[in-house]
Amino acid sequence: MSFRAVADFTAGASSAYAVRLVRTVAKLRFNVTAAPNVTITGMTLRTIPTSSPLFTGGYVGKNYSNSVTIDPASRSFALYMPENLAGINTAITDPTGRTAGKAPSNATYLLIEGKVVSPKGRDTLEERDFESRVYLGGNTTSDFNVRRNYDYRIDINIAADLSTDTRITHSEVGYTAVERRTPDGKFIWCGFGATPFVTISPYYNGSGSVDFKCVVTGYSREMQVKATTLKTVGDGLSPQIVTSGTLTAGQKETVTLSYDAWNLAPVNSRIKAVMTFTTPDGTVTEYEREWRFANRSHVYIEPQYGTDYNEKTAEITTPDGCIEMSSDRHAMIYHAEKNLQLTVHPLPGYTFKGWYSKERPYKTQNRITLEPTVTVTVGRRDGIMFYARVEKI
Repeated sequence: MSFRAVADFTAGASSAYAVRLVRTVAKLRFNVTAAPNVTITGMTLRTIPTSSPLFTGGYVGKNYSNSVTIDPASRSFALYMPENLAGINTAITDPTGRTAGKAPSNATYLLIEGKVVSPKGRDTLEERDFESRVYLGGNTTSDFNVRRNYDYRIDINIAADLSTDTRITHSEVGYTAVERRTPDGKFIWCGFGATPFVTISPYYNGSGSVDFKCVVTGYSREMQVKATTLKTVGDGLSPQIVTSGTLTAGQKETVTLSYDAWNLAPVNSRIKAVMTFTTPDGTVTEYEREWRFANRSHVYIEPQYGTDYNEKTAEITTPDGCIEMSSDRHAMIYHAEKNLQLTVHPLPGYTFKGWYSKERPYKTQNRITLEPTVTVTVGRRDGIMFYARVEKI
């Protein structure tokens, strides 16, 4: 802290003077939020003066090389820094104009690095890295001065759609993925009678070229790279390089992974791909994505309706997977476990009469249990059917 004052003193006398101290630094309080599809991987406060004069002024030739690294998991944090009178650019009239090309070269900013996953259609998404520079100052447009003895509050929100924000810089590498998910988003499934699959396409949009490789762990019945079928990924105990090579500007690679849903071991329901890009100068960018593939079983409620189509008879729940009702009678259960737990809930006016493995006539030898909750062992991918029988009271 410092003070500057002019005072008159009388020789031989005792006098008391009030002194007003001024902090020589600025206090910065940050609050950072991000949309669910955004992952913050790094935060650094940059272009901080290494020192400042005791009193304001005298900034010519100063060193601005200091920086502070912040834990990317932090969302509210406070810092102190020396005064930095970086200047004003009156040509900036909108917050989106606070970019590296328009800000003073010695302006202090918070660099936020991260990854954003963006939808590109019904079943397609894109992931790539981004950087955002949040410049500090006296306002959100032209003023880049960080003054001593000021308390600054900076609220930052990283939105879900970063495609049109001029303050955001995107990486030249990334990937797209085609993945059809179950209604709750947990599992990958491709529809009735189809084999679950995902397609990942690493790409490069820069100049020159980059080296890339895609390493997969997990279980896959088959992989295709540019329509060429490769060997099956192993049992999940060791990674295998699916494909590698060099991408030039505008080029992409395509890798399709299909799931052997007939193999119902839970460990084999997951596949993870790690894509690594390396530029000629040694810069490495890495992306990781994991999928959990679904098996499917069918549950039927018998009878489906009561006295008319408006009177339902029962409902089905399961803690192990996702239920999609194709009709009031038929439910498709997506799950990744070999053992599947199902519970029937008769609606008012109806009582439960048992779980059966076959439809009418309901014979004792086909009855699984009279308990509302049943745990069944699923033996294969599709066509596994269970019948919940209810009767009107």
